[in-house]
Amino acid sequence: MDNYKKIVPCGISDKGISKIYDFKKVSKDKIEILKQADNIFISELKKEKLYDKIWQAYAALLPVKTVGVMGDNRTYEYICLLRAITSQDGMTADFFDFPKNFIQNVSNKIINNIRGIIKNGSNKSI
Repeated sequence: MDNYKKIVPCGISDKGISKIYDFKKVSKDKIEILKQADNIFISELKKEKLYDKIWQAYAALLPVKTVGVMGDNRTYEYICLLRAITSQDGMTADFFDFPKNFIQNVSNKIINNIRGIIKNGSNKSI
């Protein structure tokens, strides 16, 4: 596998595989960050009764960091991608149309509770 396009599975659930997309060495810290983000995402899907409407869902840690503000300080942390898709046959797929407040809620929980993530993205514009 090409070192510049490494995809590392970090956990498996019945909805998908959480991933780290990284150009550098995978670390225990990155895996722990991702596991926490994926746990919040999947837990919130279940809590809001969206879990059974989705065919595949996972969190991914992107290989870039970005500048953000936490309190009065600048921080330089990772971006976490949240992906959820629907499918009837496993051959074709479409993004899951989340309610806007769901994405905002999950993003806030991830950013406020996991050190190492400053921004979230989803496969649908917010």
